[in-house]
Amino acid sequence: MEFYDIDPKELDLQPLDIFATDWALLTAGTEDSWNTMTIGWGGLGTLWSQPMATVYVRPDRHTHGFMEESDRFTISFFGEDDREKLNFCGAHSGRDTDKTACGLQPMEVDDGAIAFEDAELIISCRKVYRSDFEPGKFLDASILASRYPGETPLHTAYWGIVEHVYVAESILDDEDECGCGDDDCGCEHHHHHDEA
Repeated sequence: MEFYDIDPKELDLQPLDIFATDWALLTAGTEDSWNTMTIGWGGLGTLWSQPMATVYVRPDRHTHGFMEESDRFTISFFGEDDREKLNFCGAHSGRDTDKTACGLQPMEVDDGAIAFEDAELIISCRKVYRSDFEPGKFLDASILASRYPGETPLHTAYWGIVEHVYVAESILDDEDECGCGDDDCGCEHHHHHDEA
């Protein structure tokens, strides 16, 4: 799959739908050892004057250890045809399952992070901050009760500066060669290709 590496500021998407509706794979680790998990919670915005992504992982998830140890993580979004791959990764743990069994094609992107050849959009981030949710800091107790019943572990939040945005050539409009959403953008885009 061919990808364009576009300026993060030119990313054109629906921030309230991209996670909750489309889902994504959150991946951390290296080419030799990595794990991925399906996520439906996340955020994209600006923090400390930087383009920033926020993701949330419970400490009992296998991916949590990789997120703790890794300096980088990726968020990969897929087309509807690959929905079953996200279902598979959400239903199986990397502790005892090879996530590539569902047909995922892992690849290393330019910064050494792991993403997927079959994704349509890849957001590659450098981790800069983490924080554990704490029961006493919930201002709406109903969220704590409904989302974390019993002994359910609370999430760890991770913030990462968005350093690369890779858009698959296959989803670009014919009229918009770079994929940034502006026909006259003048951006410098790098044609990017990785082998699985």
